[in-house]
Amino acid sequence: MTDGIESIERLAAIAESHGDWSGAARQWERAGSIDPDARRYWRCAAEAWLRADQPSAAVRALRTIASGGNASARDLAALADAALSAGDPSAALDAAAEAARLDARDGAVALVEARALEAAGRLPDAVGAFERAARLDPDSVAAQRGAALLWTRLGMHGKAEAALARWQALGGDAGAIAAARDALAADRTADALSPAYVRHLFDGYAARYEADLAGPLAYAAPAMLRAAIDAALPESPPLDILDLGCGTGLAARALADRARRIVGVDLSPAMLERAQATGLYAELRCADLNDVLAAATAAWDLVLAADVLNYVGALDRCLGLVAAALRPGGLLAAALERAPDGGPDLVRQASQRFAHRPVHLRVAAARAGLHTRRLDAQSYRREGGRPVPGMIVVLGRAEGGGRQP
Repeated sequence: MTDGIESIERLAAIAESHGDWSGAARQWERAGSIDPDARRYWRCAAEAWLRADQPSAAVRALRTIASGGNASARDLAALADAALSAGDPSAALDAAAEAARLDARDGAVALVEARALEAAGRLPDAVGAFERAARLDPDSVAAQRGAALLWTRLGMHGKAEAALARWQALGGDAGAIAAARDALAADRTADALSPAYVRHLFDGYAARYEADLAGPLAYAAPAMLRAAIDAALPESPPLDILDLGCGTGLAARALADRARRIVGVDLSPAMLERAQATGLYAELRCADLNDVLAAATAAWDLVLAADVLNYVGALDRCLGLVAAALRPGGLLAAALERAPDGGPDLVRQASQRFAHRPVHLRVAAARAGLHTRRLDAQSYRREGGRPVPGMIVVLGRAEGGGRQP
């Protein structure tokens, strides 16, 4: 058998020397079929298949190792990498997770897991894995690059700048680093926060969200909105309600007895899981609020926006979509942070939340065809032990559905 294996190895080497990677891969697989315990043959076959641009064949070869029950963490990481090349992020995640279970201290394993998480769209988990890979292997340019670009994409400026500096110190691509810094600079002056940033923020916050709101933040927006809605609409049949930025369902709890049905919208899957547990929603959608509003015409009696427009910034487009989505006589009830009179209409604060001047809100509402039923300067939350200037707003669509004069 030794002579046969050596002959096959020579044939594989000859094929490789001529650039015949498919031929080499087949020879390595022949060797592996003769000696199934020799994992190196299947590794060589996988490498050759990848060079031949046949990642699915590489996955097959590496699965042969995994099926034997003695695959190492690096074998499984290679399988995850090949699955990514084959366009199968689900299989890549499974293999990467098992590799990390076998060896949580290997930076190369953590790096492949990060790439698999990114390909699956799990960006908050992916950036954490890139950071872990960078800690395990501080000289890994790929890990620093992955962390820097994902923090930039998520709009986390401080973390992005720190990761970009580390990537630059390792001799990273100067053009890519400059482009990322340009993107951060543009984001600082944008009139809306990126959906990726908001999703990352609230996915990470979901577990302690309600405890913080009930405790140090003294969050009272749902109760204040309920009072404002009752004053503006003291009697009505049960309402069809769209809850924008529904979070864990606090506003739905406050309005449940006035609802025929409630549909919740949020960018954060982790928040929506908790909203689902309330049993109050007829439907929950993981989507951008503007996309949901744009798909509806005269569909809602009440649109709730409890503390969500602070992440929207410029209000013209959003309010125009709300006006179209409301039935004649319908209401938008919103809680927003208030910018001081005499300053800019829209202020991006250190918290990254936007504050709006009341006059800005009134003008944007009028342009959208909504009239201001109520605008009360009220603080509905605290920060650092102090009340945050806010306003509770009720806007109405005309009974006939037309624009207001």
